[in-house]
Amino acid sequence: MSGIVVFLFDTLVLVVAGLVRGFSGFGFAMVAVTGLSLVHSPARVVPAILCLEILASMHLLPSIWSHVRWGSIFWLVAGMVLGTAPGVWLLAHASPALLRAWVSVAVLAGATALTRERALPGMEGRGVQLVAGACSGLLNASASIGGPPVILYYLATAQSPEHVRASLIAFFVIADAFALAAMAAMGLLGQEVAMAALWWLLPALGGVSLGRLLFERHGAQHYRRAVVALLLVLAALGVGRSVWDWYRPATERSSASTDDQTPMMAASLSR
Repeated sequence: MSGIVVFLFDTLVLVVAGLVRGFSGFGFAMVAVTGLSLVHSPARVVPAILCLEILASMHLLPSIWSHVRWGSIFWLVAGMVLGTAPGVWLLAHASPALLRAWVSVAVLAGATALTRERALPGMEGRGVQLVAGACSGLLNASASIGGPPVILYYLATAQSPEHVRASLIAFFVIADAFALAAMAAMGLLGQEVAMAALWWLLPALGGVSLGRLLFERHGAQHYRRAVVALLLVLAALGVGRSVWDWYRPATERSSASTDDQTPMMAASLSR
């Protein structure tokens, strides 16, 4: 591809990813990494997108701060920390591709159940929050898909769209900070990553602003349906990715694993 075509493609992907994040509170990394990895190395894309995701969330924080349910965030993060060590053990003893497939199927089932648009009873307790956070930490460390347990938890509560979106944004700022620290420890945040993040910053923030405007105008009425639909799409993409990983030639799998295994373990592509 020529330089101008790559630039236009990158801009389109980042605007769409930012719009999704600005409206729903999640999904930026999944959309951006899936698109940008078609023309760039995942080893460059994943750390840069994680940096952008944190910046995009900081851009949104002032407008959502008063809606964040900090009590639930505390127990979700505590659970995430507790679930990370078992997730690392699972990573060493199970196939990440198989785990992604099973979790994606579970997310499909959970999102389908949530289409009935009724809150589930007993979802506001600390125990449920701790379990949801632990599942997130375990799945993030073992298969790089830590977002769905937290997203499904909030969608299953009786909280308003404003509170759900704000709490998701706040939770993922904290989760992304952990991932960024892990990447820094692995030496993945070099000059090339910083330049890519700066180059992609404006279209990403532009998309986030559009998504926030869309939420402010239509979010209360359509948020739950839109987010459940997004979860279904992301879960379907997760199943597709797992099937592709399973059936592509062994030599290609080995090459891809060498190129992108380390950054993928440090960043969840479902948020």
